[in-house]
Amino acid sequence: MENSLKKRSQDNLNKDPKALFIEKDFNFGKITKQNIEQVIALDKTLFPIEYDENFYKRLYGPETESIVVITKQTNEIIGVATAKISTKIDDWWYPRIDQGYIMTLGVREDHRRKGIGSYLVSKISTHLFIQKKVESVTLHVKADNKAAINLYKKIGYEESKKLPDFYEINNEKHDAILMNYRYSTFLKNNPKFKQNQKQQKILIKEKTLKCF
Repeated sequence: MENSLKKRSQDNLNKDPKALFIEKDFNFGKITKQNIEQVIALDKTLFPIEYDENFYKRLYGPETESIVVITKQTNEIIGVATAKISTKIDDWWYPRIDQGYIMTLGVREDHRRKGIGSYLVSKISTHLFIQKKVESVTLHVKADNKAAINLYKKIGYEESKKLPDFYEINNEKHDAILMNYRYSTFLKNNPKFKQNQKQQKILIKEKTLKCF
């Protein structure tokens, strides 16, 4: 028990103060059939694109990963991140590469500039890398949204390529930037997960040796 408390205290010391504030004031969950209407209402205030019913049905299905930010005080959803995983066939000798793609990400206007957006990107990216074992995570962002691009870069995303006329908003075309976050970069930025990966490999090796 004492060791557990010490570890928790050390983890808190290692965390960004903004992350501690966010975790103190907000709960986190997934998109469900019960809260999807809240998510739809939030999305309408966040995004210029209107998504159809099938899109939202997929959000609480098994093929989509999601995180919602819920205020502890009012139990309202004020932030959301959604992602999907696709499998790329590469070569005959290594046919499967899983890749994550962040579909939507947003925070309600009255809760912005608190670090919640950055926290959401980091949290869903970490989930995709560690729990879903993807090789990379990608996302699209408007080319003129410099604040968002800089935020993603601080986390570890890199600009991959510019896509002319990618978005159509209010009958106007807008360029996009495709950004990519590699697993190798994630491990470099988060050494504790690299250590866990080494320990897992040792355990797998030990279990394999016991089989002989």
